Amino acid sequence: MLIIFGKKISDEKQVRYALPEIYGIGFSIANKICNLLDIPLNVKISDLTEHQKFLISTYIKENYLIDNQLKIQLQNNIQTTIDIKAFVDLDIVQNYLYVVNEHILMVVRVKEAFN
Repeated sequence: MLIIFGKKISDEKQVRYALPEIYGIGFSIANKICNLLDIPLNVKISDLTEHQKFLISTYIKENYLIDNQLKIQLQNNIQTTIDIKAFVDLDIVQNYLYVVNEHILMVVRVKEAFN
């Protein structure tokens, strides 16, 4: 079991399919990381060397916002968008707030948006 950024990842998964379990890392980013670090397509987490694990965690830490950092930034962006009223459309549907500006659709629970 690999623990990376507080997330437990099963040893039996291939690296490309395991990395997206980290909030903020999708499949395309996981592929990019593996390609940049020369990690083969079929290698599993259990087959990684300590050096490869270190390279993965260092690369992610230096280049991406993940987990709580990303959640905090997203919440701040949503709050700023609401505060400056920089949205084109605002809909409340079943306790979810849909804020649409010209670039992005943001979805947040109504309680969180107005607290």
